[in-house]
Amino acid sequence: MLLGGLLAVVSSLLDMRVAVHDDRDFDRRYVTTLFGTKSEASGLPYVEGLYNQGFAVLLTVAVMVVAAVLAGRGVRAARVATLAAASVFAGVVVAFVVSALHEEELIKAYAALSSFRYEVTYLPGTYLLVLAAVVGLVGAVLVHRAPARHPAAQPEEAVVVHQFTDDDTPPFGIAMPNVERRGG
Repeated sequence: MLLGGLLAVVSSLLDMRVAVHDDRDFDRRYVTTLFGTKSEASGLPYVEGLYNQGFAVLLTVAVMVVAAVLAGRGVRAARVATLAAASVFAGVVVAFVVSALHEEELIKAYAALSSFRYEVTYLPGTYLLVLAAVVGLVGAVLVHRAPARHPAAQPEEAVVVHQFTDDDTPPFGIAMPNVERRGG
């Protein structure tokens, strides 16, 4: 899981994809990261959009890594938290990839109706992010399947029980006198 977290952090620093719009008038090149889209198209103002996927990825990775560290220290509830955090992280990654594929499909459909060309190239950041999600899920399953560490048993104080006495006093109690019941 720690390896998955490291891969996710590295991938968040990389570019995810490059989209090129070839139009008659100008060329547009958009570079997308987890945090936004940048474009320095000739003849157009500098464009920068903001995405929130980067923050969601980093937040879920942080929770996943903290849960893995706590699970390694023997905290029982952290084992379940690792599965939950890795699943949420994988969900965020799937949402990012599906939204990128959907956007590509929509723009290609529009490009088929018009005169411009559209190409998308997925960069190593995307593949590294997907790999991080898979490694995180595998790590969470391995952490969950590992036998739980129990703290060393503390030696209990010896309890002495006196069994062979004819005293009517129960252990740790008050003596009960034998009172015969008279029929009546």
